[in-house]
Amino acid sequence: MRQYDEVVPGTAERLLLLAEKQAEHRREIEHLVVKSDGRLQEWGQRFAFALALIGIGGGLYLLNLDKPIGGLAAVMVAACWPLAILLRRRRVGRRNVTVP
Repeated sequence: MRQYDEVVPGTAERLLLLAEKQAEHRREIEHLVVKSDGRLQEWGQRFAFALALIGIGGGLYLLNLDKPIGGLAAVMVAACWPLAILLRRRRVGRRNVTVP
C-alpha cells in the first residue's frame, strides 16, 4: 500500500475506502436476498397449505358421493405429500451439513 501512496498520494486510502464500500454493498445485497427468500418460502407454504386443504376437501366430497376409493386416495395424498416433502428436506439437509 505504501508503494501506491508513493506513486500517487492518497491512493492507499482510496483503495481501502473502495474495498469498504464494496463490502457494505455486498452485505446489503445478501440481506435483500435472504429477506426475499424468506418471503418466497412463506408464500410457498401458504400455497401448499391451500392445496392440501383443497385436496382434503375434494376427497371428503368424493366420500360423501359414495366414491370411497377415490375419496380416500385424495384425502391420503393431500394429507401425506406435505409430510413426505418435509421428511425429504430434513434428510437432504442432514446430508449437506459438514462438520469442521
